[in-house]
Amino acid sequence: MATKLIFRQVLFEPVSCTYTYLLGCSVSRKSIIIDPVLETVERDAKLIKELNLDPVYGVNTHLHADHITGTGKLKRIFPHMRSVLSKYGGGEADVRISDQEILKFGNENLEVRATPGHTNGTYHIASFEPYIASLNHSTFVLK
Repeated sequence: MATKLIFRQVLFEPVSCTYTYLLGCSVSRKSIIIDPVLETVERDAKLIKELNLDPVYGVNTHLHADHITGTGKLKRIFPHMRSVLSKYGGGEADVRISDQEILKFGNENLEVRATPGHTNGTYHIASFEPYIASLNHSTFVLK
């Protein structure tokens, strides 16, 4: 069965100026959430449930004072979800990633690309079919 990437830009959180992204595998329903914000966890959890997705990773592209992550609170709602951070950033995480590692969820793969600058541990996530790049709260989708 062919897979189609599920992609949602999950609204803008104005206090921290953060966009949260939800990506999922249409076959397995496994998903990841990128840069969840504490203030919008209920909104994000509701969408995950509405789409019948199974979140395996809560991915934070960096840790910084510009937003407070909602991953910990999401893990209480979805206990099998694992938090993801760069091995070069601070903070606690279940999974530490580095440049060119692959995050797999169902039939989908995303590649980690180190992009230090905003913080030492900043990275972006890329998919090549379709092309998606997530950079510090900004995502570009090209088809």
